[in-house]
Amino acid sequence: MKKNAKKWIAAALATVATVSLTACGGSADTQEATADSGETTVVKVGVVGEYNAQWDTINELLADDGIQVELVKFTDYAAPNRALNDGEIDLNAFQHKAFLANDIQQKGYDIVDIGDTIIAPLGIYNNKDKISSIEEIKDYVTKPSDESFSQMMTKKKKLIDESIEQPLSAQAFLEQKAERLKLGMQSKHGSIELCTLPERKIVLSSPISGKYDEEDFSVAAEFSLRLKKLFHLYDNFGSRILVDNIQKDYFNRYDSFFAYCPPSSDTYDFILPAGRYLRAFCIGSWGQLPGIYQSILSYADHHGLTLDGHAYEEGLNEMSIEDQNDYITMITIKCSE
Repeated sequence: MKKNAKKWIAAALATVATVSLTACGGSADTQEATADSGETTVVKVGVVGEYNAQWDTINELLADDGIQVELVKFTDYAAPNRALNDGEIDLNAFQHKAFLANDIQQKGYDIVDIGDTIIAPLGIYNNKDKISSIEEIKDYVTKPSDESFSQMMTKKKKLIDESIEQPLSAQAFLEQKAERLKLGMQSKHGSIELCTLPERKIVLSSPISGKYDEEDFSVAAEFSLRLKKLFHLYDNFGSRILVDNIQKDYFNRYDSFFAYCPPSSDTYDFILPAGRYLRAFCIGSWGQLPGIYQSILSYADHHGLTLDGHAYEEGLNEMSIEDQNDYITMITIKCSE
């Protein structure tokens, strides 16, 4: 308010204290004179925004004293203090004390605060950790510097990159599933083919016994959680068994679970080299796998191929079947002549 108008404004605000406005000074004589004269004193109050219902109550309380508050609405926060300083309005109620103090210091306004009005809560919203924490913002505000700003922006960029990576990983996963399902739909039980495959990165589980007992299932659960943490979306993985065990008829001696990584992944445990591979298909229960492996060994021997490393088994249609007799297992083994 204007300093030279403070005395009569205090009278206008005498009853506003009932709605948590504290007037400084005040004159009961001025109040009584206004009420007794039957005249209405209009007090122009500058506000910002549309939420002003509290002023209806204030006008009801001031009616007996012959005082009426007339709201002057502004659309920006710079105007109310300027209008008050220029005498266009009598009061304003829109700002906190720090804002007022800064405006007075920066613009030299001859205005003062006479009390507190309502407390308006302002929310701070966080979009799933994409916005820096309150502590980080406080650190930057109290000690602003190029270095602290750069650190804050670097952290935000990392969060944005991660948010982009997640849907891209999901897209790559779904594309891989569609490709695998297409292979399965074109396959025939017992079919064996020689193919050339690109380099592929894989991650491996902890060792398993191949008995698929409680310990192996515990490893599977742990591996599944690791895959979801690494790649965000992963519902299945395969098993691998040494070719040496297959050649000795040890068809249940699996040594670990495995899963393919996205090509761009920097996290992997092993790289399957590019080159020639034997690929075979088994349609039905896992009980038929030993027969398929016998056919693979015969095929390799007949074509003068040497089988290397592990055989990698993976399900192609586990998400779309109801009967295990429709389950399609694809076996891939590195080979050389």
